[in-house]
Order: sequence, then C-alpha cells, then structure tokens
Amino acid sequence: SESMHPLIQDGNFNNEPHTKPNHEGQPGSETGNQDKSEGVPRRRIRLMDKLIEAKICLNEVGEVERGLRMAKEALVLCGGQSVKAHQAVAVGMMKKIQQGCDMSVRRQLLIQSLQHLQQARVLEPLDGRVRELEAMALALSGLYSQAEQALIEIWGDLSVHGLILLSIIQSTQGKAQEALSAASLLESRFPTEGWALLFCARIQLEYSGVKAALESYFQIICSLSKMQDSQDTRRQWQDVVSPEALTSVLKHQHLQPHDNHDACVFLAWLGSASAYLRGGMIEFANTTVAVARQLRPIHAELEYHQGLIMEGMGKTEEALSLFQRAIAIDRNHLKSLQKLGCLLQNDKTDVAVDYLRRATRIDCECRENDGILGLYP
Repeated sequence: SESMHPLIQDGNFNNEPHTKPNHEGQPGSETGNQDKSEGVPRRRIRLMDKLIEAKICLNEVGEVERGLRMAKEALVLCGGQSVKAHQAVAVGMMKKIQQGCDMSVRRQLLIQSLQHLQQARVLEPLDGRVRELEAMALALSGLYSQAEQALIEIWGDLSVHGLILLSIIQSTQGKAQEALSAASLLESRFPTEGWALLFCARIQLEYSGVKAALESYFQIICSLSKMQDSQDTRRQWQDVVSPEALTSVLKHQHLQPHDNHDACVFLAWLGSASAYLRGGMIEFANTTVAVARQLRPIHAELEYHQGLIMEGMGKTEEALSLFQRAIAIDRNHLKSLQKLGCLLQNDKTDVAVDYLRRATRIDCECRENDGILGLYP
C-alpha cells in the first residue's frame, strides 16, 4: 500500500535477529546425516512463513487484522524470542491506528506496541530499526521530545526512513532549522533514494518556498525517468516557475520511469501541483495533475489535488465531489475527510461533523501533521 509511511509499510521484519544458530538436524550434526532436507528446523520455517504472511497482509489495507493475527502467531511460535516477530506485532498495531480508532483503543495499542519494541530491544539492543519504530510509536503518542532523542541517539545509523521521521518530528515541534538540517543530511546520504528526494522537496515547500520545491520536484521527475539524454538529468532552470520550465519537464511525461520509481515520479508530479497551488498558479497545477493521472488514473491523492484545484477556481460542488471520490478510493484519506468537514460545516453540519469525527479517529489532533501516520499518499 502507498498510503502509509514506508517505515510502517515495509516493517523490515523479514530478516531474523542475531540469535545463536540451532544446528539440530543440520547435515554433519549428530542427527543431521539422515536427511539433508532437515537442514533448517521445521519450526524456523514455520516462523518465517508466518512473518512473511504477516508482512504481506499488513501491506494490504483490508488485511491488517489478519496480518496482526499472523504476527502474534509468529510471536507465540518463537516463544517471544524473535526480534522480527515483536516488530511485526508493533507494526500491525500502528497500522490499526492509521486506519482509525477511538482514543482509548489508540492509547492501548500504542502502549502495547511500545512494550513489544522494548522487548525487541532487550533481545537485540543494537537493532537500529527497532529504535526507529520505537520513535514512531512515541511520536504517535505525542511524546515528540522523547521520540526525537531516541533518533538522535542513533544519528549516525539512521536509515532513510529514520531521517524522514526525525525531520517530521522536529517540524511538528516547530524546529524549522533542525528539520531542514535533517532533510539536508537525508539528501546527502541518500541522493538516489526516491522517497528521500520527495520528502526533501516537501520540506522545501514548507520552509524554503515554491521555487525551491519546484526545482526539487522537477529534478526528481527528470532523474527518475528513463532519459534519452543522460546529460539532462540535473538541469537547472533560469526561472523554475515560468511556463518554459514546465514545458521542458513535460517532455518527460511519456518516458517510462526507472524500475520501482513510478510511484515516486507520480508523487513528484502531484508535489509540483502542490507547489503551484501554494504559489497561486492554478492552471499549471491542473497541467501537472493531468500528467500524474496518466501515470496512475485511480488514486486518492490524485482526486484530492484535483479537488484543491476546483476549490481554488471557486467550483465548490466539483471540489466536494472530488474529495468524496478520494475517500471512496481510500476511506481513511485524512486530508479529504478534513476538507469535506470544513466545506460542509455551514450547509450540512451533521454530515460535516461525521467527516471530522472520522478524521479525528485517524489523527486525534486533526491537523496537518498526517506525515507521522502516513507520510506518503
């Protein structure tokens, strides 16, 4: 699924922790000469099967409950001694929070996820991914200072997702300079990582302005697409907000993105639409959304951005229809729920309240910090 932060999305729990090897049944051992097929203990195979099934289910919107159940079964199977099983359970609980729940349920899920991650730390104190997930759980609990400190303690070993999370947490606390510094480090450490580049562009839109963000989004589109002229992948535009700049980038719209980068290119086009909207250039935003639609015709963020364009043009009814289409595609699309609640609050109060209640179940603060729950649409 693309609707959640990659740190939660992949979970990285398909590799087993560093435990003492079990040679029972392996060739060359006292019991292993009978059948080489017994080289890997059956219990370990079952554990891996459960973890893989849990990961697959947790990445499907409608299968989170099943994924969490598989993760818990894996935890029982390993007797609570697998770091990755504890991680899988914690990830499943945070995914349930992302789908929306009451405050009491949310609080309980966060407490339990932290307990599992703390147990994972006992088993493997140096596992950086455990610390990153623990920081995410702390941030979701509103404990931003503790979450930030947990990440700073492993500063040199932070993954791309850890640095993104750190920048988000710092931004949420109003630490603009720190957030920009973390984003800058992210770009320097992971210069070819699509998600990292997208996040840096988003941060630039927030703090550095429309031109800086557009420059970054255009570079992403060019560098992640299969270019006919490789020398053109780091082009600089004299005036990035000019029609000429957009025209030069549009020539890449028919080029196939590099393998595994189609989602990033799609989101870069939508990101450029956000930048144009921020700068009041609605016509340019409409063009870039149209290009994004060619890449992925059905996507909640696509309808959301088109709705923003209609709203900017004063076409409220069309905007409402598009926001409703967004939540028809993704019932937990927070920004569309918020928009529907705001636009309907004067004319259809009861309906507006229902939308805002749904938004509050996803984000109890109900404000524009949904990156913690789902950085990538």
